[in-house]
Parts: sequence; structure tokens; C-alpha cells
Amino acid sequence: MVEWPSSVTAMVSSWLAAWLVTDFAWSHDGRMALICYRDGFILVGSVAGQRYWSSMLNLDSTCITCGVWSPDDSQVMFGTMDGKIIVMSSTGTVITQVAVHEGFEITSLAWSCERFNMEEAEVGKYGGPGGMDYHQQTRDRGSQGKTHVLAVCFKYGDIFLMSGYDDICPVMVYTTLTGMKIDWSNCGEYLAVGGFVRLPNLQCRNEVHFYSKDGSLIHWVNIPSQGKPLTALTWGHNDKRLFAAAGRHLYVAWVSKQVAPLQFLCQRVVHRAVRSERAVERLPLPQRLRCGVKALFSPTIKVGLHMSLLHDELLLCVTIKKLYPEPQ
Repeated sequence: MVEWPSSVTAMVSSWLAAWLVTDFAWSHDGRMALICYRDGFILVGSVAGQRYWSSMLNLDSTCITCGVWSPDDSQVMFGTMDGKIIVMSSTGTVITQVAVHEGFEITSLAWSCERFNMEEAEVGKYGGPGGMDYHQQTRDRGSQGKTHVLAVCFKYGDIFLMSGYDDICPVMVYTTLTGMKIDWSNCGEYLAVGGFVRLPNLQCRNEVHFYSKDGSLIHWVNIPSQGKPLTALTWGHNDKRLFAAAGRHLYVAWVSKQVAPLQFLCQRVVHRAVRSERAVERLPLPQRLRCGVKALFSPTIKVGLHMSLLHDELLLCVTIKKLYPEPQ
């Protein structure tokens, strides 16, 4: 058995810890990827793996915990362990550093904008990401329409909703949750916040809270997660689905932004009572209603027998004022 000197093992351990990846984020045009490392090393590359630029931030007794692109992809922002936001240009120049909530660790940053821009920007004579014409088009496109809100999530359950990184009067949200995961809906109107509350028996009660852009709590629901903490949360299917993960379970929520029609709620009751797609054919229902009930038996994610992942389908009907739970 070979025993390495303690100095060598300590050096290797510190090197691995220093190069730990803390966050990864795609630009909104889908062309660039941002990779953040714990020791302050920043890397921006292309989809094909080409390095555009990299930089080593001079961090004074703190660490990079997360990163995010601005809505127009002209800037990148980083949250730190001591509650600060570092702002850099899309070409790697440090712009400023702002103390948002000094001494409190920032765990994630999220803008209330579309995750990916679906419209293709025309390539100018400089061409591609980094070209002058390209960035001018993305800035013009990002400045049009509604304003965006930056959600700053802290480790101990607080969220700041800011109009920008220099907002001196942010809206403060106190969730009382631990291990929070946040994600804006694609329309930018709803902030989903998932986390857990530690119970006396040391198990976790997972909850998902829905907030508006002004910080108002729309509603919250529990996730039946078998005591395991929530580890991931994201919107999908053009805000018609919400995915949450806890332990080996993946929960898929069906989301509607308006009050569900009575016909749909009745279909859900029939779906829960029948329990079998084949039995739907024997029901004395009009063809249209029968097809609606059968559609509820189609899972959002098809899991193969070789996969150990378990998933459950839930129903959440979201409106501006209230979130209606699944009918019993």
C-alpha cells in the first residue's frame, strides 16, 4: 500500500476544492455557456466547446456560488458567499461589485425573462457572438417590452426581488424554507420557490411557493416526497408543467394560469375513479370527453423499465389570485 505525504494529499484536496464547479448557465440566445468555479475562475464558451474568454476574479476570503446572464446577454452576474453581486461585461471586463445583503450567502440568481430567445438575431458583418452588430441587436431586443426582475436567493430562506443589481430598495420575501430552488416561469410573471421544512423527526416537508413579481404570495402546496429534501425545480412545456425532484422521485405538476374549466375538473374526477385507460372505452361518454380523459393517462415523461427514477403526476391550476389544488 502506497501512502502519500500529507503535504501532497492536502495540496490535491485543496486543488479539487478550488476547482469545484458551482454553477452553469446558458445565455438566452443559446450560443454561450457560463461556468463558475468556487475559487473565482470564470469560463465562457460556445456550444461546440470553444473558449471565448476566461478570467480569474480576485476574491478576498469569499467564493463564487452562482452566475446568471442578464436578459440581453450583455452582462454576466455572480453571487458570492458574503452576499455580494459581481457584474462583468459579456467580454470579461469587471464592471462593478455591489453588496446586496452583506454577510449572507447568495445561493442563486434568476431573471424574470424568457430562458431562451426564440427569435434569431441577424448576423452582421462582424458575425456571431461577440460581434458588434450581434450584441447591439440583442440589447435592442432585450430593452423592448416589459421590465425584468432579478430574484436574489439567500441561503437562509430570504429572497430579494430587484429591478437591477443596483436596486437600493428591493422587495424582500421571507419564505421560511431551507435548501431553496427558484425558477421564473417563461412568461416572467410567476416565481416558483421550492424548499423544505425540517420536521421534529428529521424528515423533510417539501413545499412549493408561487410569488408574483411584486413579491406577493399567490399560493403554496406540499409535495408528497417521502421525507427526502427537494433538490431541483424547473418550469417546462411553456409553463404548463412544473418539475420537482426529491430523492429518487420526480414530480410533474400540471399547471394552468386560469381557473380550470368545469369540464376539465370532471375529467380529472373520472380519471381518478377509473384508474385504467382501457376502462375509459367502456364509459358512456361522448367521444370528445372520452379523448380528454384518455389524454390524462399519458405521462409527461415516459420512464423505461431500466430506469430507477420514479415519477408522479400532480395537478396544480394557477390563477393570478389563487392556486387551486387537485380535486379529490
